[in-house]
Amino acid sequence: MCASGTGFSVAPNVQAKISLVISNFLRSSELESLIAGLVAAAEVLASDASARTESLEVGADFFSADSEALALAEGGGDAPR
Repeated sequence: MCASGTGFSVAPNVQAKISLVISNFLRSSELESLIAGLVAAAEVLASDASARTESLEVGADFFSADSEALALAEGGGDAPR
């Protein structure tokens, strides 16, 4: 088999492995970029007192809602209030 446009032969299983390796590399690179962006955003929020306060308040609200949802999912009854 000839790899499309390359002029050399590559077995289908080798093509699949190469595609998988390239795909994993690209996903890894995208993930690294995403994590770097999240770290940069966290550093900005941590350095701004009002943004930090607001972030903590929002986090507390989500923690409460998440805890309630988890209690309902695990117990099937009313969540503690």
